[in-house]
Amino acid sequence: MVIIDSYLEYHNKYTNIYGSKTIILMQVGSFFEIYSTLDEGPNMKELSDLLDIQYTKKDKSINEVNKSNHYLMGFPTYTLQKFIDILINSQYTIVLIEQTTPPPKPKREITQIISPSTYSEFQKTPGQNNYLMTIYFSYGQDKYKESFINVSISWVDISTNECFITETDDFDSQINLEDTLKTILNNNPNEIVLFTDIQIKGNEKHMNDISNFITQIPSNICIHDQTKKVIDDNFFKLTYQVTILKKVYQNTGLLSVIEYLDLEMRQNLIVCFVYLLQFAYEHNENILNGMKKPVFMENDKYMALINNALSNLNIISQNTSKTSSVINLLNNCKTNIGKRYFRKCMINPLTNIQMIEERYNQCDFFIKNKFYERVRKFLTNITDFERLYKRILLKTLQPPELMSIYSSFQNVKNLYIILKEQNADFGIYGWYDERNKQLENILNYFERFDLNELEKVNLNQIIRNLFKTGVYEDLDLKQNEIYILENIFENVVDSLNNGLDKEFKLEKNKDNVKSISVTTNRYQNMLKDKMRVDNINELLQRKCNMTLDDITSKPVSASNKSMLKILFKGMNENQIKLTEIQSDFRNKILDAYMNELTYISNNYYELFTSVIEFVGKIDIFSNNAMNSVEFCLKRPEIVKKDYGFIEAKKIRHILIENIQTDTSYIANDIQIGLENNKGILLYGYNGVGKSSILKSVGISLILAQSGSYVPCNSFVYSPYNKIFSRIPGSDNLFKGQSLFQAEISELRTILKRADEKSLVISDELCSGTENLSALSLISSSIDFLSKNNVSFMMATHLHELTDIDCVKNAKNVNVYHLEVSYSEKYGLVYNRILKEGQGSKQYGLEVCKSLDLPDDFLYLANQIRQELSGINKNIVSTKNSQYNNSVYFDVCSICNKKTEEIHHIIEQSKSNEKGIIEEANIHKNRKSNLINVCSICHDEIHNNKIKINGYIQTSNGIKLDIEKNMNDINNELESKIKILRNKGNTMSKIFDIMKSEHEKEKITMYKIKKILKK
Repeated sequence: MVIIDSYLEYHNKYTNIYGSKTIILMQVGSFFEIYSTLDEGPNMKELSDLLDIQYTKKDKSINEVNKSNHYLMGFPTYTLQKFIDILINSQYTIVLIEQTTPPPKPKREITQIISPSTYSEFQKTPGQNNYLMTIYFSYGQDKYKESFINVSISWVDISTNECFITETDDFDSQINLEDTLKTILNNNPNEIVLFTDIQIKGNEKHMNDISNFITQIPSNICIHDQTKKVIDDNFFKLTYQVTILKKVYQNTGLLSVIEYLDLEMRQNLIVCFVYLLQFAYEHNENILNGMKKPVFMENDKYMALINNALSNLNIISQNTSKTSSVINLLNNCKTNIGKRYFRKCMINPLTNIQMIEERYNQCDFFIKNKFYERVRKFLTNITDFERLYKRILLKTLQPPELMSIYSSFQNVKNLYIILKEQNADFGIYGWYDERNKQLENILNYFERFDLNELEKVNLNQIIRNLFKTGVYEDLDLKQNEIYILENIFENVVDSLNNGLDKEFKLEKNKDNVKSISVTTNRYQNMLKDKMRVDNINELLQRKCNMTLDDITSKPVSASNKSMLKILFKGMNENQIKLTEIQSDFRNKILDAYMNELTYISNNYYELFTSVIEFVGKIDIFSNNAMNSVEFCLKRPEIVKKDYGFIEAKKIRHILIENIQTDTSYIANDIQIGLENNKGILLYGYNGVGKSSILKSVGISLILAQSGSYVPCNSFVYSPYNKIFSRIPGSDNLFKGQSLFQAEISELRTILKRADEKSLVISDELCSGTENLSALSLISSSIDFLSKNNVSFMMATHLHELTDIDCVKNAKNVNVYHLEVSYSEKYGLVYNRILKEGQGSKQYGLEVCKSLDLPDDFLYLANQIRQELSGINKNIVSTKNSQYNNSVYFDVCSICNKKTEEIHHIIEQSKSNEKGIIEEANIHKNRKSNLINVCSICHDEIHNNKIKINGYIQTSNGIKLDIEKNMNDINNELESKIKILRNKGNTMSKIFDIMKSEHEKEKITMYKIKKILKK
């Protein structure tokens, strides 16, 4: 077959399997080449731009492009690694076709398929996992025979052999897809394979939902969408599944392989996991060696972070700058093992109180006397055991990496020693003696290697024995033969130089072939010096058993006669023999080295596993201890309740306080989730920090439940099971949806899934729709959350919310604002102190004024504001009271809010039939007996929280005499009123009874109505 036909056949086959971003690299001699025609093959222009390689035609002199004169580009084989890195970073799958037999008619075979997740050298960021994920969409039916999408998910880090599995458990397709997206976002895989057995015909809605879901996957992930392809039936057959699983997991004891993996009740997960293994195996048959047992990610073990909470709360970020995310700021672990473990802890906060407390205790241990500083010095020099052990299994570990394993084991041993000195024993350190024996054993085992030589060379550069003398006798003999043959060259050069400057030079080419060179002048001058010739002959005779008569010279090349190449008797034979012995020696060393790697993997698996766990935990605990000191973090206190709650003193946003260092961060106290404070409505000026305080609560809770300390003076809480976030400005995960559609989709999730152990964090909910709809939806949401005892914090600009009955009557919802003051000197001053109440209802124009917008613009805007908000253009409203025409509706005489009612200071009930209050000798509707009040103050007057003594004359004019904070309604009176009502008494009868029995108490009909309503 012509090479272009072979290339295009491979191209068509593998682009059909792995998608359009698949590239065939075919070895042709000393180059890897890429081919295409006008209508077949890869996009050469796109690849040329990406690889920075010029593409051309087979015959540049011919304009026509066809199979005989196709496009081509290529690069030398020794630069392969460079171009693999470029292609993998651009999410390509590479099919590597190499020559497996020598020319002239070499056989070409696929030696490897490389993709972003199966390429062990590729890491987005050091310390991150390199996940391959498979997602299997199936369908189920609920009790009403309604079908829904069920999702099974498997993922593996090819470089560490860690496997994870999970599946959705709701009867709602949308919730299952949202949970799947959450799993993707939290774990950030490099590559995802999606497949399904749902038939397209008759299931169009499900398939559309799946297609829409796929568009939401972040674009930095390599996606293989196989949902439109027919899946091989064998993946659904138990016998085939067992056959594949047995190849990977051979030692299952008396259990079947499916029982061993705890998958006997999870048929869909078996399909998904087997598909994952097959996909990985297709890329490299050795990739499954040492695969760990999959860990089932139980939903009730970890806090659910819903609606992209990790990104919304800045726990994670695609940005790699230090202050772009909480993980970037706080993940200061010294080892890559620790960095990965820290990230796992942060994206999977715990719900189990005992496990959380254990992490706090471990952090305390390292804080004491700054013990973490001592430990972190040893951690600095510990290698990535996890990834290197996988390379041991794949037989790709380089000698310098083996040396780093040895030195790292020494550091681990030192860690064991100092931890034992500190009596560390709370869960993972209780096996010092046993582990020390194993460490001593492997360190003694390493003594068989020449450690100095291990550090120097990679496997393709071996020219010296990697083992100490006596370990492999045949290698010792070969090494001696090489020394003897190599010494002939050295001895000839030493003799010719005769102790003088190095006129004769010994050189090696890239194939390690030696030669001797000298300038023509120096060689001729030497031959003229009889004394020197005699000395050289004497040395040559003694060292090499030859004389100058056995040595000849010739120009290095026809064009360069100023340099000579020195030849001596038997030189070619020596060189050939040396090359043969070196090649044989290198092969024997490689065989011995591979055998040693096999021995290590067979005998030290348990040690590697325990050391990896040990290093990861020590690193994260000491990291958390250091963070607590460096960032002034405090240990949280857990109180076990049936509901979630938080009581935080001086809570801070850990990112903002480390970004904005010009002013001190204003910390605040927060209480949420308790019986009288389930929800918070938060108001404030733009830019005052509403989002920041919302995020600070979410961040602190995630830190606390991941086992870290928190940026507060104190943090008392009961763990939550779920966090829901609705924060605008984050990545648009709902591609193709309007902002409002995205908001409603997220709101739907909250309403369906939130409970008393859920925290909802919402910033400007329903900002994507008009005011009336927003008010309706938000107030209804508040009512739902309040009645279901869901903890929530909601930032909003909609001041009308508090006028809506269902919000006003929600006694467990409190209203706060972040304080801003106005200074003549400084303008707006952002105090950012959390205060009760809404604060100013109209502040957008004040912010504009502080930003120096034109006066005429601000004047017109203010006129429009007054018109829209119903503010009277007159200083005092022209609406007057029904009781007295000279009393106008203005502002509440107590709190200065808008007047809603006119109150009689001395109740109307005390007046006679003519309206005269005899005790004061005034008419009940006299101006001096009437005051403007809002509804809240009116209630407090009748509940004895506010006492109105009347108007008084002062030097500063007439003032209203008010006493606040009086005792609330007497509990005994309240109880009596309720008892009388339960006996069937009318309110009038109750009033008469209470009036006669409690003359000294202030009993009013209004008060009785309030008590009975409550």
